[in-house]
Amino acid sequence: WTTDFNVEPYAGVGVGVHLLNGRGDFIDDTFVEELLDAIAPGFSLVGGVELPLAPNLRLMAEARGVITGNVRYVSVGVGGSLVFPAGGR
Repeated sequence: WTTDFNVEPYAGVGVGVHLLNGRGDFIDDTFVEELLDAIAPGFSLVGGVELPLAPNLRLMAEARGVITGNVRYVSVGVGGSLVFPAGGR
């Protein structure tokens, strides 16, 4: 999308396959550990913004949510990119 505020937002959805590996001090080498090991389909949502600070410098922030069976998590990240040469050419 384009905005009048020099910010470039984005959003997306997706599906994927997740490899799950359950482990811990209390369940190692038990049937519970084997039950938690699985390959499961998942659903993802993502959204973020990019802020161009200069022709070759961008600041980015992103949030992502994933649902896979009983496993649900959210992650948030902030980063930047520097493109050489300036202007991307």
